Amino acid sequence: MDYNTKPEETVNSTDKKATSNIEFPKDARKSDKAGVYPLYYSHKSRSGHNFQMDDSPGAESVTIQHRSGSCVQFMPDGSVRCKNNKGKSEITYGAHNLIVTGVCNIIVKGDAAFKVEGNMTTKVDGNYEMAVQGNYDLVVAGDTAQVLQGDYDTTVAGNQDTSVVGKTAHLTEGSSILAADGGLSLASTADSVGIKAAASIGVKAAGKIGMEAGTNVGIKAASAAGLEAGAKASIIGGSGVGIDGDPTKINSGFSDDATNADLVFNK
Repeated sequence: MDYNTKPEETVNSTDKKATSNIEFPKDARKSDKAGVYPLYYSHKSRSGHNFQMDDSPGAESVTIQHRSGSCVQFMPDGSVRCKNNKGKSEITYGAHNLIVTGVCNIIVKGDAAFKVEGNMTTKVDGNYEMAVQGNYDLVVAGDTAQVLQGDYDTTVAGNQDTSVVGKTAHLTEGSSILAADGGLSLASTADSVGIKAAASIGVKAAGKIGMEAGTNVGIKAASAAGLEAGAKASIIGGSGVGIDGDPTKINSGFSDDATNADLVFNK
Protein backbone atom coordinates (compact mmCIF):
# COMPACT_ATOMS: atom_id res chain seq x y z
CA MET A 1 0.00 0.00 0.00
CA ASP A 2 1.35 3.43 -1.01
CA TYR A 3 1.13 6.00 1.80
CA ASN A 4 2.97 8.74 -0.15
CA THR A 5 5.63 8.78 2.54
CA LYS A 6 9.22 9.92 2.15
CA PRO A 7 12.42 8.46 3.62
CA GLU A 8 12.65 9.82 7.14
CA GLU A 9 14.85 9.92 10.18
CA THR A 10 13.89 7.95 13.11
CA VAL A 11 13.12 10.23 17.16
CA ASN A 12 13.14 7.77 19.98
CA SER A 13 10.87 9.27 22.63
CA THR A 14 11.99 6.68 25.18
CA ASP A 15 15.55 8.05 25.47
CA LYS A 16 16.37 8.97 29.06
CA LYS A 17 19.10 11.45 28.13
CA ALA A 18 19.05 14.34 25.66
CA THR A 19 21.04 13.58 22.52
CA SER A 20 21.67 14.98 19.06
CA ASN A 21 21.15 11.52 17.52
CA ILE A 22 17.39 11.20 17.66
CA GLU A 23 15.16 8.75 15.84
CA PHE A 24 11.72 9.53 14.45
CA PRO A 25 9.13 6.81 15.26
CA LYS A 26 8.21 4.57 12.38
CA ASP A 27 4.83 4.72 10.71
CA ALA A 28 2.42 2.52 12.71
CA ARG A 29 0.84 1.30 9.46
CA LYS A 30 4.11 -0.40 8.51
CA SER A 31 3.97 -2.72 11.50
CA ASP A 32 3.61 -6.45 10.76
CA LYS A 33 0.58 -6.47 13.07
CA ALA A 34 -1.23 -3.63 11.27
CA GLY A 35 -4.01 -3.87 8.69
CA VAL A 36 -5.75 -7.05 9.85
CA TYR A 37 -9.11 -7.45 8.11
CA PRO A 38 -11.83 -6.64 9.17
CA LEU A 39 -10.30 -4.60 12.00
CA TYR A 40 -8.87 -2.03 9.59
CA TYR A 41 -10.76 0.92 8.06
CA SER A 42 -9.38 3.23 5.39
CA HIS A 43 -10.98 6.02 3.39
CA LYS A 44 -9.19 7.85 0.61
CA SER A 45 -10.55 10.98 -1.07
CA ARG A 46 -10.40 11.64 -4.78
CA SER A 47 -7.37 13.92 -4.45
CA GLY A 48 -5.48 11.46 -2.27
CA HIS A 49 -6.22 12.42 1.35
CA ASN A 50 -6.36 9.44 3.74
CA PHE A 51 -8.22 8.71 6.95
CA GLN A 52 -7.38 5.37 8.54
CA MET A 53 -8.35 3.61 11.74
CA ASP A 54 -6.71 0.35 12.75
CA ASP A 55 -8.01 -1.87 15.57
CA SER A 56 -5.54 -4.68 14.86
CA PRO A 57 -4.23 -6.09 18.18
CA GLY A 58 -0.86 -4.53 19.01
CA ALA A 59 -1.12 -2.03 16.14
CA GLU A 60 -4.09 0.13 17.14
CA SER A 61 -3.66 3.52 15.50
CA VAL A 62 -5.48 6.45 13.90
CA THR A 63 -3.95 8.30 10.93
CA ILE A 64 -5.01 11.50 9.18
CA GLN A 65 -2.84 12.08 6.12
CA HIS A 66 -2.72 14.83 3.52
CA ARG A 67 -2.16 13.92 -0.12
CA SER A 68 1.39 15.41 0.17
CA GLY A 69 2.35 12.86 2.84
CA SER A 70 2.05 15.20 5.82
CA CYS A 71 0.17 13.39 8.54
CA VAL A 72 -0.92 13.19 12.16
CA GLN A 73 -0.85 9.71 13.63
CA PHE A 74 -1.98 8.42 17.01
CA MET A 75 0.37 5.54 17.80
CA PRO A 76 -0.53 2.19 19.43
CA ASP A 77 1.07 3.31 22.73
CA GLY A 78 -0.92 6.58 22.76
CA SER A 79 1.91 8.84 21.58
CA VAL A 80 1.34 11.23 18.68
CA ARG A 81 3.46 11.27 15.54
CA CYS A 82 3.37 14.38 13.34
CA LYS A 83 5.16 14.81 10.02
CA ASN A 84 5.18 18.02 7.94
CA ASN A 85 6.46 17.81 4.39
CA LYS A 86 6.07 21.53 3.66
CA GLY A 87 6.93 23.26 6.92
CA LYS A 88 4.80 24.22 9.91
CA SER A 89 3.41 27.57 11.05
CA GLU A 90 1.77 28.15 14.42
CA ILE A 91 0.26 31.32 15.90
CA THR A 92 -1.09 31.60 19.45
CA TYR A 93 -3.10 34.72 20.32
CA GLY A 94 -2.73 34.31 24.05
CA ALA A 95 -0.73 32.29 26.54
CA HIS A 96 1.13 29.23 25.28
CA ASN A 97 2.28 26.68 27.86
CA LEU A 98 4.33 23.59 27.10
CA ILE A 99 5.17 20.87 29.61
CA VAL A 100 7.45 17.96 28.73
CA THR A 101 7.76 15.32 31.45
CA GLY A 102 10.52 13.40 29.67
CA VAL A 103 13.52 14.17 27.49
CA CYS A 104 13.14 16.97 24.92
CA ASN A 105 15.33 16.94 21.80
CA ILE A 106 15.28 19.65 19.13
CA ILE A 107 17.47 19.51 16.02
CA VAL A 108 17.56 22.38 13.52
CA LYS A 109 19.40 21.49 10.30
CA GLY A 110 19.52 25.10 9.18
CA ASP A 111 19.74 28.54 10.78
CA ALA A 112 17.65 29.34 13.87
CA ALA A 113 16.49 32.64 15.37
CA PHE A 114 14.76 33.21 18.70
CA LYS A 115 13.35 36.61 19.60
CA VAL A 116 11.72 37.69 22.88
CA GLU A 117 10.20 41.17 22.88
CA GLY A 118 9.80 41.17 26.66
CA ASN A 119 11.81 39.70 29.52
CA MET A 120 13.20 36.16 29.46
CA THR A 121 14.05 33.83 32.32
CA THR A 122 15.89 30.53 31.95
CA LYS A 123 16.31 28.19 34.90
CA VAL A 124 18.31 24.95 34.87
CA ASP A 125 18.11 22.76 37.96
CA GLY A 126 20.95 20.54 36.74
CA ASN A 127 24.09 21.13 34.65
CA TYR A 128 24.13 23.47 31.64
CA GLU A 129 26.46 22.82 28.70
CA MET A 130 26.83 24.85 25.52
CA ALA A 131 29.22 24.08 22.66
CA VAL A 132 29.80 26.50 19.76
CA GLN A 133 31.83 25.17 16.83
CA GLY A 134 32.22 28.62 15.26
CA ASN A 135 32.39 32.17 16.62
CA TYR A 136 30.39 33.32 19.66
CA ASP A 137 29.28 36.96 19.91
CA LEU A 138 27.49 38.41 22.92
CA VAL A 139 26.20 41.99 23.02
CA VAL A 140 24.58 43.39 26.19
CA ALA A 141 23.12 46.90 25.95
CA GLY A 142 22.76 47.25 29.74
CA ASP A 143 24.56 45.95 32.82
CA THR A 144 25.76 42.38 33.37
CA ALA A 145 25.87 40.68 36.76
CA GLN A 146 27.38 37.25 37.46
CA VAL A 147 27.28 35.36 40.74
CA LEU A 148 29.41 32.20 40.93
CA GLN A 149 29.12 30.10 44.07
CA GLY A 150 31.85 27.68 43.02
CA ASP A 151 35.15 27.66 41.12
CA TYR A 152 35.62 29.58 37.87
CA ASP A 153 38.07 28.31 35.24
CA THR A 154 38.84 30.01 31.93
CA THR A 155 41.13 28.62 29.21
CA VAL A 156 41.97 30.74 26.15
CA ALA A 157 43.82 28.88 23.38
CA GLY A 158 44.61 32.11 21.53
CA ASN A 159 45.01 35.77 22.45
CA GLN A 160 42.81 37.63 24.94
CA ASP A 161 42.04 41.35 24.76
CA THR A 162 39.95 43.24 27.33
CA SER A 163 38.99 46.89 26.91
CA VAL A 164 37.30 48.83 29.72
CA VAL A 165 36.15 52.42 29.13
CA GLY A 166 35.59 53.13 32.82
CA LYS A 167 37.23 51.91 36.02
CA THR A 168 38.22 48.32 36.89
CA ALA A 169 38.36 46.83 40.37
CA HIS A 170 39.54 43.32 41.30
CA LEU A 171 39.09 42.17 44.89
CA THR A 172 40.40 38.79 46.04
CA GLU A 173 39.86 37.64 49.61
CA GLY A 174 42.47 34.93 49.17
CA SER A 175 45.89 35.00 47.50
CA SER A 176 46.29 36.22 43.92
CA ILE A 177 49.01 35.30 41.41
CA LEU A 178 49.78 37.10 38.15
CA ALA A 179 52.30 35.14 36.09
CA ALA A 180 53.38 34.99 32.45
CA ASP A 181 55.69 32.63 30.57
CA GLY A 182 56.59 35.58 28.34
CA GLY A 183 57.01 39.25 29.18
CA LEU A 184 54.81 40.99 31.74
CA SER A 185 54.18 44.72 31.73
CA LEU A 186 52.39 46.96 34.22
CA ALA A 187 51.90 50.46 32.85
CA SER A 188 49.71 53.53 33.25
CA THR A 189 49.66 55.79 30.21
CA ALA A 190 48.06 58.79 31.92
CA ASP A 191 48.49 58.55 35.71
CA SER A 192 50.52 57.03 38.54
CA VAL A 193 50.99 53.35 39.43
CA GLY A 194 50.80 52.45 43.10
CA ILE A 195 51.82 49.18 44.75
CA LYS A 196 50.90 48.74 48.40
CA ALA A 197 51.16 45.79 50.76
CA ALA A 198 50.11 45.33 54.39
CA ALA A 199 53.33 43.32 54.89
CA SER A 200 56.46 43.06 52.72
CA ILE A 201 56.91 43.66 49.00
CA GLY A 202 59.47 41.52 47.22
CA VAL A 203 61.09 42.35 43.88
CA LYS A 204 63.37 39.70 42.46
CA ALA A 205 64.89 39.21 39.02
CA ALA A 206 67.24 36.58 37.60
CA GLY A 207 68.77 39.34 35.50
CA LYS A 208 68.95 43.10 35.93
CA ILE A 209 66.53 45.39 37.73
CA GLY A 210 66.23 48.86 36.25
CA MET A 211 64.54 51.83 37.90
CA GLU A 212 64.28 55.23 36.25
CA ALA A 213 62.37 58.39 37.07
CA GLY A 214 61.81 61.55 35.05
CA THR A 215 62.44 63.61 38.21
CA ASN A 216 63.31 62.36 41.71
CA VAL A 217 63.52 58.84 43.13
CA GLY A 218 62.67 58.47 46.79
CA ILE A 219 63.28 55.34 48.90
CA LYS A 220 62.17 55.53 52.51
CA ALA A 221 62.17 52.92 55.28
CA ALA A 222 60.59 53.26 58.73
CA SER A 223 63.61 51.43 60.18
CA ALA A 224 66.89 50.28 58.58
CA ALA A 225 67.36 50.24 54.80
CA GLY A 226 69.85 47.91 53.17
CA LEU A 227 71.46 48.08 49.73
CA GLU A 228 73.77 45.22 48.79
CA ALA A 229 75.51 44.19 45.56
CA GLY A 230 77.39 40.95 44.86
CA ALA A 231 79.91 42.96 42.84
CA LYS A 232 80.58 46.67 42.54
CA ALA A 233 77.87 49.09 43.71
CA SER A 234 77.86 52.62 42.24
CA ILE A 235 76.02 55.76 43.24
CA ILE A 236 76.36 58.59 40.74
CA GLY A 237 74.88 62.04 41.07
CA GLY A 238 74.94 64.56 38.24
CA SER A 239 75.28 67.46 40.67
CA GLY A 240 76.43 65.71 43.82
CA VAL A 241 75.73 62.82 46.19
CA GLY A 242 74.57 63.40 49.73
CA ILE A 243 74.87 60.84 52.54
CA ASP A 244 73.61 61.93 55.91
CA GLY A 245 73.65 60.02 59.16
CA ASP A 246 74.58 60.35 62.80
CA PRO A 247 77.06 58.78 62.84
CA THR A 248 78.06 58.16 59.19
CA LYS A 249 80.57 55.33 58.63
CA ILE A 250 82.03 53.94 55.40
CA ASN A 251 83.58 50.46 55.07
CA SER A 252 83.23 49.79 58.77
CA GLY A 253 80.89 46.76 58.91
CA PHE A 254 78.25 49.03 60.39
CA SER A 255 75.80 48.57 57.46
CA ASP A 256 72.82 46.25 57.83
CA ASP A 257 72.94 43.20 55.61
CA ALA A 258 70.44 43.71 52.78
CA THR A 259 69.71 39.95 52.68
CA ASN A 260 68.16 40.18 56.16
CA ALA A 261 64.95 41.47 54.58
CA ASP A 262 62.22 38.85 55.15
CA LEU A 263 60.61 38.74 51.71
CA VAL A 264 58.53 35.98 50.12
CA PHE A 265 58.51 35.59 46.34
CA ASN A 266 55.49 33.65 45.07
CA LYS A 267 56.04 31.76 41.87
